[in-house]
Amino acid sequence: MSSVHIVVTPEDSETKLECYLGIGRQPTLQSYESNFTIPHQLSYEVSDTQLKKELEHTIFLPPEFVQEMGIGAYYLGVRPVCK
Repeated sequence: MSSVHIVVTPEDSETKLECYLGIGRQPTLQSYESNFTIPHQLSYEVSDTQLKKELEHTIFLPPEFVQEMGIGAYYLGVRPVCK
């Protein structure tokens, strides 16, 4: 089984991003398969600072999700979170 890992790093480290996943088509704010906020809080401790930062900016699609959605084009829409 395959999984998908996507690392999304903004130019400005203070910027939060909303990420929308579309499968087989580009996502919109109203129509998407899944959404994520980057960076996100980890549910576990990581002592390596660089690894922690990368994991906070990683979108992980587990094998079960990929198997259910199937092989094809996965589109990622990204926009900054308005404060």
